[in-house]
Order: sequence, then C-alpha cells, then structure tokens
Amino acid sequence: MSESHADEPPIDTPPSSFSPILAERPVRRFELLHRRPEVKAQVALVLVAARGDHHVYAPKQQPTMGELIWKNIRTLYEVDMGLHQTRIDAQLPSAGDAFPFHAVLDVHWRVEDPSKIVTNGIGDVREVLEPPLLAQLHGVTRKYDIEQVAKAEIDAQDKLKNQPVGVEFGLWTSVFPRLTMDE
Repeated sequence: MSESHADEPPIDTPPSSFSPILAERPVRRFELLHRRPEVKAQVALVLVAARGDHHVYAPKQQPTMGELIWKNIRTLYEVDMGLHQTRIDAQLPSAGDAFPFHAVLDVHWRVEDPSKIVTNGIGDVREVLEPPLLAQLHGVTRKYDIEQVAKAEIDAQDKLKNQPVGVEFGLWTSVFPRLTMDE
C-alpha cells in the first residue's frame, strides 16, 4: 500500500513546452460589433481579414468600431505577450566526442511580434528554439576538452549573448546555459 503525500506541496516545474497562441477562432461578419474581444493584460489580438491581412492590437488596446466593420475580419487570435521560461536539457559534445557536457539551458522568452507567431503557426516555442540553440552550442563546446567545462560555459554564454535565437519567428530570447561534466 502506498503512502499518502497529501501534505506535500506540489512540485512547481516550468512547462517543457508552451504555445504562445492562446486562442484561435473564426469570426462571422459583424460578430465583433456585438461581442467585442476582451481586453486582457499581456494578450495581444491578431485579427486576420478575409484577404489575409493581419491587424495587431497590443495588450490593453481595442480595435475601433470602424476597424471592425471595414476590415472584414475572419479569424481572431489571442497571443500571449508575457515573459516565460523554458528549460532545455541536452548533451553537448566535447573535443574528441569521447565524453559529452551536460547542458541545462534556461531560456527566457516573450513574443515581440504577434503577427509572425500567427503567420508561422508557432504551437510549441521549445520546438522552435531548441534546434538552433543546440546547433550554436555544438560548435562552441566541441572546441573544449571535458575538463575545460568552465571555459566552455563562458564561451557558450558569450555566443548566445551575441547571437539571439527566435527573432525570425517573432520572439525575444535570453538564454542562460549551464554546463557540467558528464559522469
């Protein structure tokens, strides 16, 4: 019989993935005149017209009645503009590929361009950021022997400071890599 752990607080771990698109819904003609979109802190609206034009309204901003009538909106997206953290665990090669470095990447990110998020259909920020981050870091850590973990970590931090990832998808990122030796 297993013991009850009801008194223990839940473990608060950041989600491993996150979709910045909170909602997507079709809009009937003139619907938004009767049921205007809610204003929410940290949520931008992307209204897509019948011709495919995107109209972005920042958090706490509302389209005017005229805009709702004349833009022929067909789809409404709500995009999260808040600051988030995603953690990526990975193995990175050392010189000679004999022993890998263990890497923990704390990625702080937020949406800078909600229209790009909608256009690219970003459903999981981690899937978009992980491949380019690991590609950049492989080139850095491969230069160092496994015992040079401190130097490799400093070089990795400098590389990621000077070459941000995710901009092409409408994201701002700041990455904090930590490296340790593989056991």
